[in-house]
Parts: sequence; C-alpha cells; structure tokens
Amino acid sequence: MERVHSEYRERLRGTKVFLISEFSGDEGSYTYASSFASSMRKLECDVKRFNCKRSFLPCVNGTSQRFFRGVKQVNDAFMNRELRRQFKDFLPDVVFLLKAENVSFKTLRWIKRRAPECKLMNFYPDSPFVFWNGNSNANVLLSFPLYDRFAIWSHMLVKPLLSSGCRDVPYFPFGYDDELFFAGIEITREEKEKFQCDVSFVGTWDLQREEEMSEIIRIIPNVDLVIWGNGWKENVAPKSDLFKHIRAGVLNASDMARVFHCSKMVLNFLRPQNMTSHNMRTFEATGCGAFLLTERSYEQAELFFEEGRSIACFANKTELIEKIRYYLEHDLERKKIAREGHRVAQHYSLDRFVSKMLLGHIVWNRHATHKKKQPESSMQL
Repeated sequence: MERVHSEYRERLRGTKVFLISEFSGDEGSYTYASSFASSMRKLECDVKRFNCKRSFLPCVNGTSQRFFRGVKQVNDAFMNRELRRQFKDFLPDVVFLLKAENVSFKTLRWIKRRAPECKLMNFYPDSPFVFWNGNSNANVLLSFPLYDRFAIWSHMLVKPLLSSGCRDVPYFPFGYDDELFFAGIEITREEKEKFQCDVSFVGTWDLQREEEMSEIIRIIPNVDLVIWGNGWKENVAPKSDLFKHIRAGVLNASDMARVFHCSKMVLNFLRPQNMTSHNMRTFEATGCGAFLLTERSYEQAELFFEEGRSIACFANKTELIEKIRYYLEHDLERKKIAREGHRVAQHYSLDRFVSKMLLGHIVWNRHATHKKKQPESSMQL
C-alpha cells in the first residue's frame, strides 16, 4: 500500500491544485473538503483552498448559505469574480470542485478558455439533477461539457451524467479520511465513560429516524442507545422515552470516531437519494473497526461489503430490531464481522481515490477489493 502511495506522490508531486468547496472557519468543525485538501497535500500537491460559500460582501461575515436569495445572488457574483482573480494569480494545473454548485458555468468556461491545459474536475456528493432542495441548479448542468472529469458517488447516476454531456464520469465512493477514522484510537477512561454504549447513531434528526429510534426503545427498553446530531433535542418531545437517549448536538470528527470505537454497533440510515447506494458513515464507521448495521442497499451489501460477513443490514423496523437483539447477544460473531468490515474498508481511503482521480485513472475497481470469503452468518431471521 505504501509503495503504491509513493508512486502516486512521485507523479503528483508539485501539481498545483485549486480546490474549491465549502470550508469551515471553525477549527473544531469537520468538512469533507478539508479531508480532500489533506489527501492532496499528502500526495505533495501544491494546494490552494477557496471557500466558495463564505461571505464576499463588504462588512458581512459568515456563510453565504444564510443569505436571502437576492443577497445570495449578489454574493455569488462577488465570489465568482474573486475566484477568477485568484485563479490568475495561482495558475493551477487542476481546478478541483467539491460540489461548489454556486460557481458559475461562465466562470468555468472562462477558465477553460484562458487555460485549456488546466484540468477541470468535480466530485459531486449529491444528485446534480435535483434542484428542489438546493442540491443543484442550472449552472451545474450547463457546466457538464466543460469538465475533464465529473465524479459521482452513485452507480445509478453514471449513465445519466454521460448522457447529459459529461465526458468522463468516474464512480467515486465516499472515501474516508484514514487520519481521522481508524482503528486503534487511544480512548481515555473519561472518553470511554462518555461514549460507551450498545448502539449509537450519529446524524441529523428527521421524523422517520425518530420513529425508528422510538420503536427500538419501545421493543428493547433496556438497550443502551445513544443519539448524537443536529435537531434531536429541538424536535423530540422532552417527555418522550427517546429524549433521555439524546446527547449533545454536532460532534467533531475526533469525537465521532471515538463514538464509533466505543459502540458495540453503529446504526446508519440512508437518505432517499442514497437508497441504492451508500453514505459517508458507510466507511467512516467501518474504517474505525466498528460493527455497522445499515439500511440494506445494493452498493453496501453487494458491491462493497458482504452482508453477514463484513456488515449487517436491515430493510424495516422489524428487521432492525431483530438484528440489534441478535448481535448484542452474539458478541463473537459481531466482532468477527466488525474485523472483516474494517479489512474491506481499507480499500476505500480518500487518499487512494483522490490520487486516482487526479491521475486520470479508474477511481474504483470492484476487483481490486479482494474480498475474503468467510462462512455465512449463523443468524436466522
């Protein structure tokens, strides 16, 4: 593995990458873009970060996400102007967008005309065809023919993107940052007392998730279930049985990894747009060596892992509760699956995917995961 990374570094050393995305001004907050920047620097690229979601208006600080529509449009115009200025000063070899849906297609066209040899790439972590929730817009679609590579997280979106004008659409799973999420993190006694539990869930509140969690504690009242994330205390009734299982709000990456380490099992729920695919928890949890119990999907259960060997899956509340009961009662089997899940996860580090993306290689190859066969789970449902 280190030899491969050395070869990538040798080829990418000194490559000037202009990385455009949303970066947090709060050092304690984790953004995926920061992990991309870290991976590129480990490859010895010369990386310049550009936060396309901050305020570019005079005397206005913070994030542009909070602006009203008209103000946001003005801010985006200022942002695109500043992006062009910094591009001219830096003159990169690669312009790499991580979503950055507010970058105008006119700006991207200007870049390609000004520097035809500069590679224009994007990894889009949402669906570029969904407008209603702000995940995308017409600018993104108009930009498709301009990209040298437009990477996507879902197999189902590859063909539609090629049909919509993209020239090269690598399949790019949500690789995990192995400097943040890894097995063997040292846990203090205080951290163990704070984070240890039977079942953990780290994620934002929504009504369906609340219903699923409430059903778990209704059927298994003694389960040590712990919930971390945005919106839970604001939306769950304080008098409900679920409320006492809610901890503080958003976790930083370091604490999130410690939750995974200290949990007998980690729950993962997929958003509707991810239902055949996966999400960031898929590899963050398994990268930490945690036992992952996730909603069943084609990519998780068949492409990446093997259900019952390296992860466990569920399709509904009944199966979710049955699997929680079963794996809490079968420690050895649960730990065996967690170990195999961790082994498989090593093929999904962000470093590996970013290097292949920059070099123009196939980002993910199913045959490169070298799945190791093990006996089927003895669980009967």
